[in-house]
Amino acid sequence: MASHSASKRKSNSEQLIWPRDGNFLWLRAVLDKLTFAKLEHYLYVSLVYRTLNSIVVNTFFNPDEYWQSYEVAHHMAFGVGVKTWEWKEEWAIRTYLYPFVLSMIFRLLNGLGMTHYNNYIYVVKVFHGVITACIDYVSICIASHWFSLAEKKREKNTKALIQQRTKKNTIIAFVYLCIVSNWFYFYAMSRAFSNSVETLWTMLALSCHMSTNEVVLPWHLFFNWHWLFCVSLCVMIRPSSVLFWVVVVVMECVHSTKVWSHLKTLEWRVLRRVATAVCLAVAFLCAFDSYFYNAKKLIFTPYQFFKFNILMQGADLYGVHPWHWYVSNALPVLLLTMLPMLLFGVWMQCRYRHFAVMQKYVHIVGVYLFFLSLTSAHKEYRFLLPILPLLLIVCGYGLFVFATQLRNVSSSLRTCFVLTLFFVQWVAIVFFCRAHQRGAISVVEQLAQEMLSLHTRYNNSNNNNNDEYYGHDWSHIRVDHVVSCHSTPFFAFLHLPVDTATRYPNMNYFDCSPHFLQFLTRHYTQTWFLENKTKQFLIFYYLLGGDGCPSSSAYLNHSAGGIFNNDYAIKARVCPSCPHYVIVENIHLDSLLEVMNIRNCVYDVIGKHINNWFDGQHYLLLKYKRPLNATF
Repeated sequence: MASHSASKRKSNSEQLIWPRDGNFLWLRAVLDKLTFAKLEHYLYVSLVYRTLNSIVVNTFFNPDEYWQSYEVAHHMAFGVGVKTWEWKEEWAIRTYLYPFVLSMIFRLLNGLGMTHYNNYIYVVKVFHGVITACIDYVSICIASHWFSLAEKKREKNTKALIQQRTKKNTIIAFVYLCIVSNWFYFYAMSRAFSNSVETLWTMLALSCHMSTNEVVLPWHLFFNWHWLFCVSLCVMIRPSSVLFWVVVVVMECVHSTKVWSHLKTLEWRVLRRVATAVCLAVAFLCAFDSYFYNAKKLIFTPYQFFKFNILMQGADLYGVHPWHWYVSNALPVLLLTMLPMLLFGVWMQCRYRHFAVMQKYVHIVGVYLFFLSLTSAHKEYRFLLPILPLLLIVCGYGLFVFATQLRNVSSSLRTCFVLTLFFVQWVAIVFFCRAHQRGAISVVEQLAQEMLSLHTRYNNSNNNNNDEYYGHDWSHIRVDHVVSCHSTPFFAFLHLPVDTATRYPNMNYFDCSPHFLQFLTRHYTQTWFLENKTKQFLIFYYLLGGDGCPSSSAYLNHSAGGIFNNDYAIKARVCPSCPHYVIVENIHLDSLLEVMNIRNCVYDVIGKHINNWFDGQHYLLLKYKRPLNATF
């Protein structure tokens, strides 16, 4: 009887939340599945969902996903991998903290004998799927805190209390639905970005902040060692996150009604605690990075990061955007159809002020976006990942009010809008996670399969040899990447079962590191010449010794053929061998084949992978067409 009466009370309370016209029965059925009595259940669901999420995402988004994580970690674990200019001692703008964790995963897999390249890729993917699930869970905990403050009044009316709790649980279910359905969250959060790890520590620090929220003075935050630890790690991994925490502390002071009259309570022990935390973090980071950089002097990567990106304006070399770009471009792209719900949620909160904590964080995010827009002209979508969960919480609240409380708009119109909202998000998820920019990954996967097939064929023809590593040597194979720098994954996605780094194939790519002429620039690098003077650069690289191929000199007579202005002989370097494999972008294919024909290198196209569905960009894998008597 007690169970029956409890379910009856719940049903009555739900009738007070949901409209009675029946148009939202499908949405109510979905939310019933996402409404849990304990918040821990959201973590269990997210662990399964985000593991699948991390495996499903198999497209190229940003080079840093591979060249600042996989590649550096692979070099730390096996001595094979390319460290880009950011990891050179003269720049040193990246910390080794994040790649070190990934290198430990690589070492563990190697110790377990899981040496297939897919193991290294997918275990790291699952690891980041777990990180994303933790972000989901902490976001739900924060949302629960935002929307449960009214419960502290402990309504004496049991019916009112049940309705209040049901309303909170329904809002949380809406929030979770927005989090798991947002296309950019699904697309980017589970990737191997330091921004994803930054988001985790940001949300954990905010949850510690929530637990300290009862303290009346904002600097009491500094008494919370958990908060200090999370913020310190966040800043060490991504120094740019310091701006967010400065805004949080300042806005706490602005919102506090007693801060100005209680300045005398800012005791020396508060300053001592902050100084202790800062000194410990700086000392640890200096020692850690100086060791891995093998530097003769102490290296403090946050300062190097600030020096390059702000003082030298080095970030501007990678793109400059107007100051309003985050609001006018990034937010509409990140949220798509959820943007109206964000604006509606902000408007409802500012108008009715139901949830004070949410209103405070709306102000914090707004101020942070304003100052983030002004501090750097270089802007990227992934830089907003740390605040994306907060935005989606507000979206969930706006969707809740729109679907259940807004009675002056017809239910049919609201139903149509909600269906469109989620349909567009899932179409974007499928397209961007499975199709768009897939070619950059699939061409390297095909190359890895080619390497393993060579190993298999070689072993089958030499199966009488007793040497364990006989045939495990790819060092005689040369692979050239005739694409813009960092356009594809590299050694980490080509992990081979070898005992030393010297057995890996010779992999070449075109450099695009910033350098000084009269000022800091990325012009006149190999990639710049490839993109702006393709034929001339390929002639220099493959015919005039630009690739460093040891060879004798010879004179080649060649008619114009669209390459030279006149028929004449050039002194070219005749390389004794041709690259065995070439990854080339389709716009460079004709120029490359013309130059290779001069060098007497003939290739077959063994793979064509569409990359960009908007401009028709393809990546092609070429294989050297050997003479019959050649030894490969």
